[in-house]
Amino acid sequence: MFRQHIIIYIFSFTALDVFGAVFTYYVVYGLHQDAVSVSGYLSVAALVSVPSTFVFMMLLEKLNMSPSAALRLSYGIIFCVLAFLFYVYVTEMAVSMLLFSAIFAIFGFARSGLYYIPWNIYSFIPDVDEIVTKKRREGIFAGVMVLTRKSTVALAIMLIGVVLQESGFVKGQGMQPVSALHAIIGLMIFATGILLAVSFYMTFKFKLTRETHKKLIQEVARLKLGGDLEDCTPESQKVIKDLTGYDYKDVWGGSATRKTIRGELPASSGDVVGL
Repeated sequence: MFRQHIIIYIFSFTALDVFGAVFTYYVVYGLHQDAVSVSGYLSVAALVSVPSTFVFMMLLEKLNMSPSAALRLSYGIIFCVLAFLFYVYVTEMAVSMLLFSAIFAIFGFARSGLYYIPWNIYSFIPDVDEIVTKKRREGIFAGVMVLTRKSTVALAIMLIGVVLQESGFVKGQGMQPVSALHAIIGLMIFATGILLAVSFYMTFKFKLTRETHKKLIQEVARLKLGGDLEDCTPESQKVIKDLTGYDYKDVWGGSATRKTIRGELPASSGDVVGL
């Protein structure tokens, strides 16, 4: 679960980094609007993100929507926004500031989900780890998330600079060559879309939900009270296999515990290890 979660988290946040880094150039050089418009659109998205976070909290807590489904809702909305921005650029369609502001209000709603949900999911990851290692390692997981986040944002910004420079982009210049405009569109629309598509795909493999987490917690509590491994129900065994990548007989002090402590990957998690 943690490796899948890291993929969802990093690719989602990096996609937003790429979008934010080149959006100003898109508006100024692609749509020929001033920089004030950029701050206005982004301000609308930021303002909407605050109440939208509570909406996603309600979706997860009150309506019992799975994190994967909520993430797919966010991804779907952002895909539509990217398609709209690409259409506007290609057709050179005149768009009123009111319509653009409405689009970015929708974008702000979706973005709040991408920011909130991965950190909401994180709180359940140590519980999955506990049934494998019999330890609580919240700090390690938080440290890995922060380290990978800082590393990928630095790498993304560096690569964006290289791509723009190689395309002939000159910062501060009133007009940019066609190759630079193509690079801007390629980064903002297609690079962002591809990164989000990877996360979107991973949500279909991500099995951690409120129900599966509840079964996991119940089994951990049973084992802590001295319960026998042989008494675990087939349903709970399947949940634990889906969440950990290990067969039930290998967790809670079994071979999975020793492998995890030594840093080895579960042999049964094939597609996840490949990613």
